[in-house]
Amino acid sequence: MAKEKRPIDEVDKGDRSPTPKRRRINDPLDSPSPPPGPWHEGDFYLKRFQLQELHINQVIDLPAAHLGDLSNPIHPLFSSLQQHDHLQPALHLASKFLDQPSLLPYWHGLILGTYQYLPGTSRKFNAPCYCFFQRPEPLVMSQLQQVRNAMLYAARTTRFEFVESSSMEAWAICVRTSSPAPQPYPGTGSVIQLSKAFLTVLDPATTLSTSQRLRTSLLLANTLAHEFAHAARNARVKPPQPPVEDFEPFFYDQRRAEVGHAWESVVFGGRMFPFLNAFNSRFGMCIEKWPDLDEKYMIVRPNSPGWETIPVSRKPPKKWSTFYTIPMPFVQSLFTQDFWERDVRIFGIKALRFEKRLGLRMRNWDWTGGSDGFRTDDTSRDRWPDDEGIVRPGQSARYSPETEGMDVDDDSDETDEPMGNI
Repeated sequence: MAKEKRPIDEVDKGDRSPTPKRRRINDPLDSPSPPPGPWHEGDFYLKRFQLQELHINQVIDLPAAHLGDLSNPIHPLFSSLQQHDHLQPALHLASKFLDQPSLLPYWHGLILGTYQYLPGTSRKFNAPCYCFFQRPEPLVMSQLQQVRNAMLYAARTTRFEFVESSSMEAWAICVRTSSPAPQPYPGTGSVIQLSKAFLTVLDPATTLSTSQRLRTSLLLANTLAHEFAHAARNARVKPPQPPVEDFEPFFYDQRRAEVGHAWESVVFGGRMFPFLNAFNSRFGMCIEKWPDLDEKYMIVRPNSPGWETIPVSRKPPKKWSTFYTIPMPFVQSLFTQDFWERDVRIFGIKALRFEKRLGLRMRNWDWTGGSDGFRTDDTSRDRWPDDEGIVRPGQSARYSPETEGMDVDDDSDETDEPMGNI
């Protein structure tokens, strides 16, 4: 079986830690109270903020937080997970991600749209490479029904299983199986392996604030949709015969072929992750535009005794990026029926973009040749009014030759995200 997974970053050569969403996961219980020592536990990102400003900006706690009132039908894809009552808020939200009309154009493009062959990229990697585009909005009723039926077909050969956290390198992994997908799809079924930490942390017996439960539920719902994107693509595409690599399609002109992260970039404008990479999300969550700072390669694949990175020259790498904290009022709104019936109905997918106020800006990896092609130099301390690179409302950038001409999120002339900036 070939695996679609979020691999560990093996190219980190500087003091910046690997991308949070791709580090080995922490202990699932993650002590609710900070251990002795610095409150931030030395985390590369978190230590640059002040704890007080995280509270002031409602990143950690929301007074009167509640688990929401979503009552929409749970998608048949998640029927095997419904036995876990404490996962219900996450399952209702994940079902919204799979059924809301304004979010379906991406799924239509992924499952039913035309895949455009990329001859140059295919020659470079000696394997067939494609890109795809989401269906223009809005979808008419017949198109909505068509894509919903297609997702149901893919769901029939997708199953879930929970796996011990210590044996995993990510929060979830989508594994392509040998069982054929239902007609008319030529691909295969999939198994989505979820970390048991989701069950443990969200268990009612675990001591968590309501804000923490909301964030972890959002993390799970986001992960379920992310991994189903891999499964849907597996059902559509027949795997090539080894040793030809099984590459996923690029979304538009993104420089990384990863349909799960592409879904996140369409819906939320980037990839979400909790500080400290902690399942209980005790210090809040943040989001970064994707492809992110580290995404300069197409895949990282096993190559005994280490890992092999394949640089991508399809687009220039980003030079810098910003991690924005996710405010709890936005997280809370996702679990309310009023948000989906009013805000999303009126504003469509734009309703899932929150106001960016507090963030951390840093420079990208530098290409300098060398044996592995990767070097890093985090210069955020020298580039902004705050010595730690923190971006705050109303703050002006300190002038320097490096910052002149930079826009809000990236100084590249090309955007990595067709739906607009995060």
